[in-house]
Amino acid sequence: ETSWILREQQAGGNNFDTIDTSPTYTAPWELVQVEWCLQPGFTYRWVILDAFGDGICCDYRNSDGVTGYYRIEVPGIDEPFTGGEFGRRSQVVWTVPFPSPPSPPP
Repeated sequence: ETSWILREQQAGGNNFDTIDTSPTYTAPWELVQVEWCLQPGFTYRWVILDAFGDGICCDYRNSDGVTGYYRIEVPGIDEPFTGGEFGRRSQVVWTVPFPSPPSPPP
């Protein structure tokens, strides 16, 4: 009942092109890990969709009492984007930072 879409902003515009999508996940407590090669300086929008409108957390817990959540880590951004409590849709938008230049030799 849950799926996601990753979109990349078109150069010089406000429109986003879809660059990756998930299947629809229906199994409870399924761990999903995905890696993307994203371009520095580009802006991305990740949208998570829930068909039942109950998000991925809070109503159900695993045997350890943990609820569902998402976590997006972007190199160069200190804090990951996390969440899980939403209705039918939630989104995260970020711009991939340029890497820091190397330190000069001593």
